[in-house]
Amino acid sequence: MIGPLDERAYATLIERLRASDADMVGLTENRTPHRHLQSYFLAFGPRALASHAFHRALLGMHSLPTKELVIDAYETSLTRQLEHTGLRAEALFAPLYDEPRSGDDTTARWRELVEAGFPFVKASLLRDPRRAAARVPWCPRACCPLRMARPPDSARHFAPAYFPATITPQDRRGPELPAGWLA
Repeated sequence: MIGPLDERAYATLIERLRASDADMVGLTENRTPHRHLQSYFLAFGPRALASHAFHRALLGMHSLPTKELVIDAYETSLTRQLEHTGLRAEALFAPLYDEPRSGDDTTARWRELVEAGFPFVKASLLRDPRRAAARVPWCPRACCPLRMARPPDSARHFAPAYFPATITPQDRRGPELPAGWLA
């Protein structure tokens, strides 16, 4: 993911995360092959962190050679495993489609997501020549046009306010989350 694209949208996202009472919070969900939170951004509340299901899931994870294998082996099952034990999962951005198998909003409907306040864009949209639509001169509120051959090495290009010239150890911590949360 590249971003945050918009400072206000990012601040709103963090406020929504803090206000959630779910045990597992993701930004988006995918319904293929079944409903699951997408793993590029997950936050776990105290009940999830203390659960045997969470520890079992993490201890069962191993390094796999490709992103696709990680998604198939771990991402698509984690939400189901935790919900099966009574924990509640929530996506901060609801799917933008009604059909269960219509795809991933972060790739198929990324513009609509950004317009809805989602402050990130997948780096793969900018790297993949088949996704030329991501390179059109389109610009949400406060970001630069997304016309480039490949994404920058960091998100500095999109939100310089989040990346001061001198980063202190305190800056590296990231946003403050409620006590007991892991993001």
